Order: sequence, then structure tokens, then C-alpha cells
Amino acid sequence: MTGFPILTVASTLFSVADKISTGRSQAKAANYNRDIAARNAAATIRAAEESAKRHKRVAAKHQGTLRSLNPNALDLLEDTAAQLKLTELDIIHKGAVDAAGYEGTAGLNRLKAKTYRTASYVGAGSALLLGGAKAYPDKLDSLLSSPKKKVS
Repeated sequence: MTGFPILTVASTLFSVADKISTGRSQAKAANYNRDIAARNAAATIRAAEESAKRHKRVAAKHQGTLRSLNPNALDLLEDTAAQLKLTELDIIHKGAVDAAGYEGTAGLNRLKAKTYRTASYVGAGSALLLGGAKAYPDKLDSLLSSPKKKVS
């Protein structure tokens, strides 16, 4: 029966290595996804800022056109300026909301990576315990059935 415990120990060690390796791979994938989401958040903010700048330039041209057509219509110019400013702020706000979504995804992936690593170590510990129980069942039986000693 000496071959059986050796095979069980070897099988257990492979199982432990597999669980740790799998957990590390999953954690790396989650960290990669986290990095991509963080980059997407930053890119979204930059794109919104650039879009707002473009809108501001177009708005300035529009305002100039309105002034040239009717220089005395101050009410129209003020209303148009306010509307254009609201649109600019809306562009920035939309970018911030989209970026917050990416940042949330990045945070979730950071937590997934941590969970994958922890789960791999728990799985490896479980495999070790199970392998020990399979390799030495008679030792386990004697440990479980031995009379309890009272401490006085």
C-alpha cells in the first residue's frame, strides 16, 4: 500500500499547484481588465473635454454670426450664449458619468482579482487537507476516534 499514498500526495500537489496557478491567471486577467477600464475612464474624460472645446469654438462662431446679423438683439445673444454654455456643460457631465462607469468597472475588477487570489489559496488548502485525508485515512480515523483528554 506504499504506492497509494505517494500517488495521492503527488496528485494533491498537482491539484494545489493548479488551483494557485488558476487563481493567479484569473487575477492577472481581472487586473488587466481593471487597467483597461481605468484607461477608458481617463480617455472618456479627455474626449469630453475636447468635445466641449470644439463646441465652444463653434458656439463662438455662431455668436459672431448672430452679432453680425443683428447687433441690437442682446436678448437673443444672451439666450443663445446661455444655451450654448448649457450644452458645453452637458458634454462635460456626460463624459464624467461615462468615466464613473469605467471607474466602477475598474474597482470591481480590482476586487475580483483579490477574490480570485484568495479563492485559489483556500482551494489549495482544501486540496491539501483532502489529499492528506485520502493518503492517510487510518491516521485520520485514529485522530477522530481517540478519546478526548480532559484538562484539569
